[in-house]
Amino acid sequence: MTRDDIWKQVEENFAKPKPESSTEEDWQTFKEQYLEGLESACSKGEDLAVIEYEAEDNIQLHFLAKDYLDAQPRAWTGGLGFSVFYKTERGLGHNGLKRRVETIGWVDKTFSGSFVVELLSYSLELPELTIKL
Repeated sequence: MTRDDIWKQVEENFAKPKPESSTEEDWQTFKEQYLEGLESACSKGEDLAVIEYEAEDNIQLHFLAKDYLDAQPRAWTGGLGFSVFYKTERGLGHNGLKRRVETIGWVDKTFSGSFVVELLSYSLELPELTIKL
């Protein structure tokens, strides 16, 4: 398991110049709403927990931390939702299979214990098959 500091990434992205297609007022409104939504989902004292695994080309696994699954849903107070995008493939791993990442939940920045992770589902891409009738 690794962790990503989402707040640091968001602050770095917002430090970049505003998009040319936005007015300064629209950009500031968007930033305020986005940060409000992020705070509702992830406090500044938390990181996003990420698991890395290896799998064959046509298999993708979907994990979540058991604590995250067992927890009460967080109250949503933000006016604007947010998304975290990851490049799911990260080259080849030690076993020669594709290395992939999956977010598994939020973790306190001071957390140093272990996680119980559950495999929620998997996706298997099957080759196309044409059946003549």
